Amino acid sequence: MTALLLATFAMLVQQSFASFAKTTLPVIAPAAADALGIDVAWIGSYVGLQALAGGIATMGCGGVIRRYGAMRTSQLGLVLMAVGLAAAGPGLIWPLVISAICVGIGSTVSTPASSHLLARYSPPRLAPLVFSVKQSGVPVGLAMAGLIAPPLTRLTSWRGALLVCGALCALLAVLLQPLRARFDADRNPQERLGFSEFAETFALVTRTPSLRALSITMFCFVGLQITFQSFLTAFLVRVIGYDLEEAGLIYFLSTMVAIPGRILWGWVGTRFGQPRIVLGMMGAGMGVAALVAFLCGPDWPWWAVLGMAVLYSGTVLCWHGVMLAEIARLAPAGRVGGITGGVLSFGSLGQVVVPPTYGVLVKLDVGYSLAWVVTSAPAFIVGLWMLRRALAERRSATRR
Repeated sequence: MTALLLATFAMLVQQSFASFAKTTLPVIAPAAADALGIDVAWIGSYVGLQALAGGIATMGCGGVIRRYGAMRTSQLGLVLMAVGLAAAGPGLIWPLVISAICVGIGSTVSTPASSHLLARYSPPRLAPLVFSVKQSGVPVGLAMAGLIAPPLTRLTSWRGALLVCGALCALLAVLLQPLRARFDADRNPQERLGFSEFAETFALVTRTPSLRALSITMFCFVGLQITFQSFLTAFLVRVIGYDLEEAGLIYFLSTMVAIPGRILWGWVGTRFGQPRIVLGMMGAGMGVAALVAFLCGPDWPWWAVLGMAVLYSGTVLCWHGVMLAEIARLAPAGRVGGITGGVLSFGSLGQVVVPPTYGVLVKLDVGYSLAWVVTSAPAFIVGLWMLRRALAERRSATRR
C-alpha cells in the first residue's frame, strides 16, 4: 500500500506539471498575440501541432517505457517540456514549431508512463479511483497555469512567464530522480526499439472492438478538452470583456472544481462498476455545457459566467481516470503503457482537428459562442452512443 500511495503521489505531481506546461502558452495567448501583433486564433494551430507530435510519440512510446522505465520516461518528458517552453520565447515561426513539438511530446507521454506504473501497484477494483486521483493532476496543472502564468506575465512579460514555468518543469525532473531505482525496477534494457511498435499498437487498438470504441471517444473528448483549455481565456477576454487576470481567475476556479470532480467520477466508476455509463453521462453533459456557453454574454453576472465554466470543467475535464482505468483493464498484460499510448494517440488526433476547427470558426466570424456548440457536438453524440450501448448491454446481461 505504501508503494501505491507513493507511486500515485509521484505520478499526480508529474501529471500536474504536464498539464501546466501544455496550457501555459494558451492561457497567456491574448498577451502574446497583442505583443506580436497577430490574431489570438493562432493558438489553435499551435495546440494542433502539439497534438500531432504527441500523438506520434504516444503511439510508439510503449517500447521506451519498457526499456527505460516509467519514471525515466516521465523525467525525459519534463525536460522536453522545459525546452519547449523556453523555445517559444522568441515568438518566431520555427522556434514556436520546436516549442509545440517538444511540449506536445513531453506532456503526452506522461500519461502512458504513469498508467504503466500504476497498473503494477493498483488492485483492479480500485483502479478507477486510483487513476482518477492521479488524473486529478490535469486540473491541478490547469489551475496552476491560470493562477501563475497571468501574474508572471504582468510582472515580467509573456516570455518571462514561459522561462519561469519551464524552469519549474526541469526542477521537478531532478526531484523525481531518487524514486527512479524503486519504480523502474521492471525496466528491460534489452527491449528493442523500432517502428514495429507503432504498427503493433495501432493494429491492436483498431481491431479490438472495445478499444476501438474507447479510441473514438478519446478523439472527441480530448479534442473538446484541449479546445476548452486553449480558448476559455480568449473567450472571456474577447466576448465577455474581462481583462487577462479576471479571465485567469475564472480559469483557475473552474479547473479547481475538476479536482474533486475527477475523484468523484472515479468513485462512481469504482462503486457501480460501469465505466462506460459514466463516460456516456459526461459526454452528454458536455453538450449541455456548450449550450450554456452559447448563451453566455457580457451582461451575465460574474458568478453566472463562473457557473458556465464550472459546468464545462465538471464534464470535459473529469473523465480521464475512468477512461484510463478501463483501458488498463482491457490491455494485455505488460502492455498497459503501450496500449494507453495507442488509445491516447486518437486523442492527440482530436487535438489536431478540434482546436484548430474552433480557431477557424472564429476567423470566419462564426463567433466564439457558436463555435462552442459546433466543437462540442461530436462529444455529445459519442456520449449518447456510449450510454445507449452500455445500458443495452447491462439490460441484456440482466435478462440472462
